[in-house]
Amino acid sequence: MTLANDVLALQQLIKQGADVNIHYRAAERLTPLIQAINLQRVEIVETLLLAGADVHQSQYEITMPLWIATDVGNLDIVKLLLNEGANPNRGDVTSAPLHLAIAKDTPDIVEALIQAHADLNRTCALGYTPLMTAASKGNLMLCKRLVQAGATIDIHDNYGDTALTIAESLDHQDIVNFLQSKT
Repeated sequence: MTLANDVLALQQLIKQGADVNIHYRAAERLTPLIQAINLQRVEIVETLLLAGADVHQSQYEITMPLWIATDVGNLDIVKLLLNEGANPNRGDVTSAPLHLAIAKDTPDIVEALIQAHADLNRTCALGYTPLMTAASKGNLMLCKRLVQAGATIDIHDNYGDTALTIAESLDHQDIVNFLQSKT
């Protein structure tokens, strides 16, 4: 079966009244949208969204579709979800999509989330801000972009560290120099 046939079959099922928000694996709370995101089927995601799939329906009651799309690194799906009103600040219990996009080094997704007004100072389970995550990864480009977008430099994590002290401890001198120039 081709992708075009998959989309046509899905459209037929929707016309016949298929519930696009059904949980078909109760234990996992999988929905057609979440499964399509996991499989990176952009056309299927788009068809489901057009039919009213809920961008806020989570898997396991904790993991949001946008976080999953960020995790699989699919910019097209991330943009579709954001355009349908997905909250850029809701992810899973450990982090927001912005933290994940930085950790996975997907600058195009980072930019899409910034443009969608993701909270640049939201902390993850460890108290890290997105800037701290970028500093810990040694990613000067993302550190610069986050600061330019308005990230606060001197927030402390759960252990009292800042993005600067994290960069210092990991010997990311280019980031240290940049952050010192901004304080």
